[in-house]
Parts: sequence; C-alpha cells; structure tokens
Amino acid sequence: MDTKTGTATSVGGRPLHYVDWTHPGNAAHVVIVHGLAEHSARYEPVAERLVAAGYDVHSYDQLGHGRSAGRFGRVESLDILVSDMERRVTGVQDAHPDASVFVLGHSMGGLVVLTALARGDITVDGAVVTGPAVTAGEDFPRALVLAVKTLGRVLPFLPVHKLDSKGVSRDPSVVKAYEEDPYVYRGAIDARTGAELASGIDWLGTHLRDIRTPLLVIHGSNDKLTDPSGSRMVEERVASKDKTLRIWDGLYHEVLNEPERDEVIDEIVDWFDARR
Repeated sequence: MDTKTGTATSVGGRPLHYVDWTHPGNAAHVVIVHGLAEHSARYEPVAERLVAAGYDVHSYDQLGHGRSAGRFGRVESLDILVSDMERRVTGVQDAHPDASVFVLGHSMGGLVVLTALARGDITVDGAVVTGPAVTAGEDFPRALVLAVKTLGRVLPFLPVHKLDSKGVSRDPSVVKAYEEDPYVYRGAIDARTGAELASGIDWLGTHLRDIRTPLLVIHGSNDKLTDPSGSRMVEERVASKDKTLRIWDGLYHEVLNEPERDEVIDEIVDWFDARR
C-alpha cells in the first residue's frame, strides 16, 4: 500500500491536510470522512483493508481537526465542512472519471456525508455511515442540545461538554491510543461547535427524504455518543430504494475500532463490491 500526504485548500482558502492510500491496479475509490475531535490517520487500518480489497482510499482532516487549519477542535461552520467534503469527492471523481466512487462517514462525518447527499451537490455510487451524528446519545443531554443553540450565538467560546473517551470502544488499547493521540482534540466542545451540529441535525431531519443514494447505515447498539435511534430514523426517512440498516449488538460508538472490527469492515467491503 502506498501512502501519500499533502495539503489541499478549504473552501475558505485555508489549508487542509489530506492522505491517500493506494495500490497500482485498484479501480474503485472510497472517500473517508472522520468524526468530531479526531482525524484521518486513525482510519489507516480501515484503509489497509479497503486497499487490499481493490479500493484506493482518500481522506483528509476536516477544518479545525488534526493537522488542518482552524481553531483546534472547533466546528465554526458545518456548511464549510460539507462543502470541503463535496470538493474532495469531486476531485477524486474528476481524476478518475470512469471509476466507482463511494463515501464512508463516521459520526460527525456521517452527518457531513448525509447532508451533502441531501443537498444534491454530489453523486456517488454509494454511501456508508457509521454511528452517524443525527441524534445525540446519552453522553450529550437533550437539555444541553437545546441550550447550545442559544449559547452558540452569545457565548461561542464557552466550553459546554467533554466527550467520554471510554464510549469510543470496548477495546482498552483503542481508548488509550485515542487519549494519547496529540491530534485528537481532548478539550471541551465549545458552544459554537454544539450549535453548528445541532442546527445541522435539525436541517437534515427535514431533508432526509431528498437522499436517493444507495445507503448502508451501521450503528452499535450500546453507542452512548450518538443514539442508534438516529440511524433508524435515517433508514426510515431516506428515499433511497437501496438502503440497509445494521445495528450491531453490544458495540460502542466506533464500530470500526471495536473487537468485531474485522467483521464490520468485511460487511462494508461486501456492500461496496455489490455496487461497484
């Protein structure tokens, strides 16, 4: 597997760190969109599996995350994140006009992917979202979700909530790596970030019916960071004729980093293979 890193440009002109994992002869492509507070390099093990299965993989650190520009750990505009994702997908499609292109978004990345599909500005051969952030989990109380919509306007830098790293995975080694990773944001989410996500979730809830892309939705039943009920809502509301919901019993938030990760990735690869 060949790894290439470099710098792209956000729609606002700021630099974004990107990474491609490729192998000569691969004829299909997957764009991975990471979640809140994390970064693209955490998906290298997933990329290894996808590359071995015949897919070149493309990812990047979203604005405010990892090695990219922006205030570390902050989502100043969900619209910018969605536009950056659309630009990344379009760039892959322009470079490989005859190839199948899929997207894989986790958590906030799932929200970004679903929002892009609902806006209709990109067309892909299929989308997979894991633990999509469309309904807050037990770790983010509903009263706080309501409060940040106001606080985001009047006190945007106010720390409002810190994610529980133990909710990431049942694998202690994954949690330890997450807590020690300098490119994972471990501070408190600020009110502006919470407000952007809350508003984006509200918008998506009324536009899911506009999604017609083949869609696989995966969630862990014991996810406390994003609620599995959100994935059930996505599957119920999207207009896609080709849609599948898979709730994995007992798994936590990062289904791609759980002890069952190999089985989950196998399922994703099989789903891509049937649509390329």
